[in-house]
Amino acid sequence: MKTIAILTGRGGSNLKDKNILKINGIPCLKYPGDAAKTVEGIDKFYSSSDDEKILSVAYERGYKKIKRPPELGQADSTHIDAILHSLKVMKREGTYPTILVVLLANTVCVKPEWIDQCIQDIIDNPSISAIVPVVSDSDHHPYRAKRMGED
Repeated sequence: MKTIAILTGRGGSNLKDKNILKINGIPCLKYPGDAAKTVEGIDKFYSSSDDEKILSVAYERGYKKIKRPPELGQADSTHIDAILHSLKVMKREGTYPTILVVLLANTVCVKPEWIDQCIQDIIDNPSISAIVPVVSDSDHHPYRAKRMGED
């Protein structure tokens, strides 16, 4: 059994460089990337992007680069197509994941124990084909955000 993590992030966005913007001094993608790196059950780590800056930050953390073709870096490109492209690249290299952990580069609230539990649930119940951890937390929803005034 091989468990592979793939950190995905597209370069183009309405918010320039959102996947590598620093939050509390840390590039955004390092939050999910570092969470996965602490999970003992993950065998290999890849990053998929059309943007070399994203790939470089992920590479510094130990993620192997998968450069997406331009057509998979467009605003209307689908995430599943980027994942399928990554799987083709992995298979060409002889890597055949049994479990694929997909991490979004712009998700800062990923906990290692969530990743570990999802992997364990799939191992324990082979009829499960996918798990998406979700947290209900309306107190911190963006619609409830406040804006600071000059005073």
